[in-house]
Amino acid sequence: AVCAGCPRPMLRPPPSRPRVTGWFQAWTARTGWCNRHLVKRAKEGFSPLVFLIPRSYLALTVLAYADVWRAPFERYVGSIPDALQSIWFLSWTAYALQHHGSLLVSDALNAPQGVDLTWNTAMPLLGVLVAPITVTLGPILAYNVLATAAVGISAWTGYVAINHFVNNRLASWLGGGLFGFSPYIMAQSLGHLDLILMFYPPLAMVLFDEIAIRQRKDWRLVGLALGLLTAAQLLIFEEIVVGVAIAVSISLVVASLMWRSQL
Repeated sequence: AVCAGCPRPMLRPPPSRPRVTGWFQAWTARTGWCNRHLVKRAKEGFSPLVFLIPRSYLALTVLAYADVWRAPFERYVGSIPDALQSIWFLSWTAYALQHHGSLLVSDALNAPQGVDLTWNTAMPLLGVLVAPITVTLGPILAYNVLATAAVGISAWTGYVAINHFVNNRLASWLGGGLFGFSPYIMAQSLGHLDLILMFYPPLAMVLFDEIAIRQRKDWRLVGLALGLLTAAQLLIFEEIVVGVAIAVSISLVVASLMWRSQL
């Protein structure tokens, strides 16, 4: 078989291994994802900056929160009571997982009726992710890990979005830094963990551009990625999804007016 993106025949598997035949071999030949071409793409696309850029944002975040990380078990990022509420939510999620309880309803508040946590900023997905840290090292450290990672992730996803449109890594890195360390995120880091983890808007913008404008990749795969991303955001803070949906709707209207002659 011949790979669509590689002029030479596909490499044959070693005799000791069973040959891959049928639909999979036909798919690899048609799409250009043969083993020779995969290695070539990996070599051409690899850059040390792939690892250095997120690490640089994380290092800047740790530097910004240096006072907290001098005593991460006693101090926490932020200075308003909302941060303590987020720490309690992380504790409840870990407790519920240990005791097979509900992540969305708690009878530890407003007893005996309990509280529907979906009407609060409980962030169940984040609580599940850091549950091992919460159980073993405490909820304050778990909160500090999340708050620090949130700023770095926001900056990195901002870089990814900008680099999607601008073919300049330095400009994209600076733009990502401006997004991740913007006055909005720094102000919300005083106690609103759910509002500083802003990975969804940049990545949703990239996926929306791929679906509606560029259309270079299979729309089913891109749509699946957008769906999973949205589901993750819904388990952190729903209002971010609503804001992005409004922005996407406005963008669709503007785009249709600008290019209505081509529709």
